[in-house]
Amino acid sequence: MRLQKAWSDRRIDSVPNLSTAASCRWYVKLVEGVDYLRNGFCIIIGATYGKGAGCMKSLRIVLLLLVVGAGVLFFWNKDEYLAPAQDAKSGDTEQTPKAEAAQKPNGDIERWINQAPETLEEDQGEPNRIDQSSYGYEWYIYDKGDAYAQYGVKDGRVITAFAVGEASLAKAKLGESREEVEQDYPLQEEVSFRYDSDRYTFKLKEKDQQIQPLAQIGDGLFAQFYFDTFEDELTAVRVLTDEQLVMERPYDVTYTGQLPEQPQLSNEEWQQVQGGMEQQVIEITNVMRSHFDVPPLEWNDQVAAVALGHSEDMQKQQYFSHVTPSGEELGDRLADGQVRFQSAGENIAAGYTDAPAAMIGWLNSEGHRKTMLDASYEELGVGVYRYYYTQNFLLQ
Repeated sequence: MRLQKAWSDRRIDSVPNLSTAASCRWYVKLVEGVDYLRNGFCIIIGATYGKGAGCMKSLRIVLLLLVVGAGVLFFWNKDEYLAPAQDAKSGDTEQTPKAEAAQKPNGDIERWINQAPETLEEDQGEPNRIDQSSYGYEWYIYDKGDAYAQYGVKDGRVITAFAVGEASLAKAKLGESREEVEQDYPLQEEVSFRYDSDRYTFKLKEKDQQIQPLAQIGDGLFAQFYFDTFEDELTAVRVLTDEQLVMERPYDVTYTGQLPEQPQLSNEEWQQVQGGMEQQVIEITNVMRSHFDVPPLEWNDQVAAVALGHSEDMQKQQYFSHVTPSGEELGDRLADGQVRFQSAGENIAAGYTDAPAAMIGWLNSEGHRKTMLDASYEELGVGVYRYYYTQNFLLQ
């Protein structure tokens, strides 16, 4: 056992071959057992029931009455059998709540796992863009204002999805409380499963249980539930296959066998990944600000360059602070970047698996949350270097 520190039986039955007399009894019992026939028909059928030579004649009467009864039943209850109503002008068909959820931009997002990206595009349209991830797949980005989603595609199928804003799983939707989510999904301290003949047990720390609990929601399918602990509501969700969970390892894990190797990226590949994460950070930030009725932020290239410089410096010099080893603070870095401002703020993060995960971390930290949701800021620059993240907020 090794430790890696964070990241039904079906049955059928048949009707026996019945004799003539038994058939008469069977048909009468069948009709008497049908609860939707009216009492008048049951009385007539009871009166025509007989034995011996008259049985076949009675049987024909019974069958005739069954046909008549079924016809009457249809017209009495036709509304229950006809297709959903359709508006004559718009052509819209009434939908069940389940169908309506599935047609929303991020409704039942787990339904896309293992689907081809072409199927996703037929339903959702072309993505706003395609970003590279650091785990060997592409992110199909869909930013539809209050409904934001990322779908991870690898080898011609969707293997993971993240959604924030307006979204749902089959049994939960964003905005629900933890208690409501736990009615359908067990959120436990440990999650164990087998994959590719090896066994893995993900062990969640107390903070993980509070902010990003994990649950198995299907065969080889898992969900990370991201909570806003200040509001006690589900704010985002990620679904991923067992293979991808083992690859990304967002929690401490004990295992037998071996762990798959994570991709080794070139500098050029990292630049593509980092650029994608920077855009994801501002987009998710604006979704979160919108949720709290705070105006969106505009991208500022100059500020982004300053933020990237700080992330890179922290990674290369292996420190984590708003103050550099040489004593420079945010104001100094903005001045060096020739950025004029009235007020500015900064959030930093390190060690998160990707940009969405870092965003959840900031949302659940009081100081970072306050900065991110500050309505006085109008612009944002984001810099990501490897797994170091910096947000610089600005009012010019």
